Amino acid sequence: ASALFWEYIRIYRGIKKHNPDVKFLLENVVNKFWEPLISKELGVSPHHINSSIVIPQNRDRHYWSDIEYSPIQGDSPLLNSIIPGAVSGAGSRGVPQKNWVKTPDNPYLHKQNTTVRPDGLANCLTAAGGKLCRKYQDTNGNLQLITVEQAEQLQTVPVGYTNVPGVSDHQRFKMLGNGWTVDVIAHFFSCLKLEIERKEVLLNMDS
Repeated sequence: ASALFWEYIRIYRGIKKHNPDVKFLLENVVNKFWEPLISKELGVSPHHINSSIVIPQNRDRHYWSDIEYSPIQGDSPLLNSIIPGAVSGAGSRGVPQKNWVKTPDNPYLHKQNTTVRPDGLANCLTAAGGKLCRKYQDTNGNLQLITVEQAEQLQTVPVGYTNVPGVSDHQRFKMLGNGWTVDVIAHFFSCLKLEIERKEVLLNMDS
């Protein structure tokens, strides 16, 4: 795990000494190598959630939390619900390495082959990858670029939320790729609210 994870653990344990009831929430990409270590350090198993249940983006993640969690519900929308005329996400993300190619114009750009997803979802938004991964195919078979405003919607962020003076579109895409799907985190917080309310009811019954 990265140094940032161990810093997270240090801070969490430090707070827990003073507040045993502190709650935590940690997200990470699905990684079978690190999952057992993270679970051991936090003392809980992860919830496996793909954001595609609430948004048309393939964003497969693990969430560790001691919040009393109930499964998130959604209607698994398709990309055309956000981008009219979109058929499915496209790009070089997910292309097998054996199919990577070099071009005379850019011999360092290996991941050139483009694939179209078969599931009607956008590729996972990432901080890296750039325009090569951030495409979709329209009903005419043409490849189009996902705009930063569409990327905001794919993270359930209000349109224009990242439009801050002095911040370029490139950096806005990076922020969105590094961020959480807001509706997934909101679900965890709704579970926390219900947990607090249940405890308050029990305390009132005992008093």
